[in-house]
Amino acid sequence: MTTPNRRNSDFQIAYLLAGKCHTADAAYAMLCNLREERELALYEAEKVADKFARRDDVEARMFKRNLDAGVKELETINKCIERVQPLRKYRHLPDDEAHEACQREEWKL
Repeated sequence: MTTPNRRNSDFQIAYLLAGKCHTADAAYAMLCNLREERELALYEAEKVADKFARRDDVEARMFKRNLDAGVKELETINKCIERVQPLRKYRHLPDDEAHEACQREEWKL
């Protein structure tokens, strides 16, 4: 179950998605993917924002509520990334290399 106007609740992001990873690096990789997905969704929403602003009051309010929820979800993802960052084993590597490096260890656990 998600909260209205969001893909994932704060609890789901922290405990059911990042929390189910066995290593901090795998959680970081998952959170990075989630952040990218949300950033893309917000970018796409910004491109159509003017269309909704010119429509009736109900559609404009619903669009604004959804946009605000997406921003809040992205903020939660970024907070989780900040928390897991100091725990990462491969933080010295560029993200793409770190995501690859952690896979074997994550799989073993």
